[in-house]
Amino acid sequence: MLSPGRAAPSLPTLPTGGPTPARTALGPPRTDSNIVVLALGWGAFIGAGIIAMYFLGHAL
Repeated sequence: MLSPGRAAPSLPTLPTGGPTPARTALGPPRTDSNIVVLALGWGAFIGAGIIAMYFLGHAL
């Protein structure tokens, strides 16, 4: 129990290292190669989904 006149100990704070809007805006700009890799990644992701739907449709 706390004695009168003594504050409760504070909990340790964790560093917030997540991408905040300010950190994202101040980050390095995306180069052309980053955009190409991003587009290829999304294309592969969407293509895999289309192929999965094809096989799922034939299995049902």
